[in-house]
Order: sequence, then C-alpha cells, then structure tokens
Amino acid sequence: MGDASTRRYYRLGQTDYPQTLILMQLGDDNHAQGDLFHQQQGLFREIGLPVPQIHHYDEKQGLMFLEDCGDMTLQLMVQKKGLSACLIYYRKAIDWLLKLQEATISAGRHYPAFHWAFDTLKFTEELEFFAVHMLEHMRHSEFAPDERRNLRMEFQKLAAVLAAEPRYLTHRDYHSRNIMIIGDELKILDFQDARLGLCQYDLASLLRDSYVQLPDKMIDELLTYYLNKRGQYKLPPIENDQFQRLFTLTCVQRNLKALGTFAYQAVKRQNDVYLPYIPPTLQYVNLNLRRFPETAGLHKILASYLPELN
Repeated sequence: MGDASTRRYYRLGQTDYPQTLILMQLGDDNHAQGDLFHQQQGLFREIGLPVPQIHHYDEKQGLMFLEDCGDMTLQLMVQKKGLSACLIYYRKAIDWLLKLQEATISAGRHYPAFHWAFDTLKFTEELEFFAVHMLEHMRHSEFAPDERRNLRMEFQKLAAVLAAEPRYLTHRDYHSRNIMIIGDELKILDFQDARLGLCQYDLASLLRDSYVQLPDKMIDELLTYYLNKRGQYKLPPIENDQFQRLFTLTCVQRNLKALGTFAYQAVKRQNDVYLPYIPPTLQYVNLNLRRFPETAGLHKILASYLPELN
C-alpha cells in the first residue's frame, strides 16, 4: 500500500521487461493523480534527480508501471546498519536536495511544482488540520472560543514567518521512507506533491523525521554540511543564526502537520500503523517550541492540551 495515500503498489515478476516492475494502482481520481505524477516525474528527471522510470502509463485504467527500486528504504537501512554507517546516505540526500533547490531558476516553469507554494494559507491549513484531527478528534480537546481563536492567531503568525522566506523547489515529503537505497545510490519516491517553499522545509522533513530519530549532534553536522555546500550549487549564502532559527520554526510546523496526519489516519481511517510515531514527533515539537520566545504563546496553548509538551 502507498503509505498514507490511497495508492496501492504491487511487484510484477513476469513481464516483457528483463527486470521486475512496480505496478502503481492510482486512487479514486485516476486521471488527476496519474497526470500529476507523470508531470512531476518529468521535472525531477529534467533536473537529473534519481527518480524511478515510468515504463508505461495506462491512463484509462489508472495503472502506472514503474522501475522497481527495491525494498531498502533509508529507514530500514538505519535499522540494519545504524546511524553512523548511514551518514553517507544522508549527505547524498542533501546533495540531491541542493540540486533540486538550484534548479528553481533553471528548470522549465510549466511543471505543477512551480504553480503551488507553501504560502501562509497552505501552512495555516496544515496547522488547522493538526488542531482538528490531533487535538479535537484524537485527544478530545474542547476549546473555549477565545483560546481557539488565539491558537489560530499563533498558527497564522508562524505560517506568515515561514511563507515570507525566499522559495525554492521542495520535494514536500523528503523523509526516510521516501528515499530508497540501491547499492550505494539513492532513489527518490513520492515526489508528486513537489512545490515551492523555504529552503529549510525538506531539511526539516529529513532531519526531524518521525520515522528515524537523529541525535542533535548529527543534525548539527548535516546542517553544517548543507550550509557549506550551498555555494557549490549557485545558491546565495545564508547567515547561520537566521538559518537555524528558520529551520527550528519549520520543524515545528512540519511536525505538527505530521501529527495531524497520524491522528487522521488513526481516527478517521482506522489505520493504527502511525501511532508509534506520535511520541517521538511530540518530543520534537516540545524541544523546538522552547527554543525561541516567538513560539512561547503557541507552546503555552498546546501544552494545556498535550501533556507531553509540559
């Protein structure tokens, strides 16, 4: 099955191709999903990023035949070899991320990714999704009208800060389950929701990943690696303190969004597979909300409904 989506995947062994293929069965809106995947794959291939090849697309049936990228996700590789041995893969993932950001100027702008953005509305919608599904539906929180309004204001403040930053191409779900390991190389999956956003967004997905908890020392090392290599990819320099602040704020937004998704899956779709990832994600939120005074108001409100944040 396709993670939190309605897509389904099957491995095909007996085909006219010399290798196995992955059959992706699209969800309810076949044409829109298939066309979007096809177009965004074209963007990533134009840039030169390692995404699976599309061998055939049956638009009428909602079936897409893809290159088989194996079963070894970065998440599984970490479990198998440990974090130290996987540092090389994280660096390669950041190299590809830098290449994606660099292509913001050079890639053809007809792709859907250039027409969507993490703007204030999008960030706020995702935070409201968290409030509804995590706080109200999963935790059965009851808000006084003033407090719900104050929470919405805090969401909008955070969203406005993140949306005001320069925008680059972003993958949108750049985490350890969407990065495959084949030998010493990577393959990138689940890119169909790519859009424009601040440069810290995919880094927040990768380094504050709900599925793999990296130690702070490793996160700091990888952020330094990213900053040191920006110049090689024709990207403007960024002042370190401001970069770190925006990375932290992005992590707050991204992790709250993930909690909303996990809660939605559990409550609305009766899918409990994401429940083990709620506690570490709440730990991230607790850690990052405490780092800057500008999130003190948001922290205070959320802590009254989430004891994990106290």
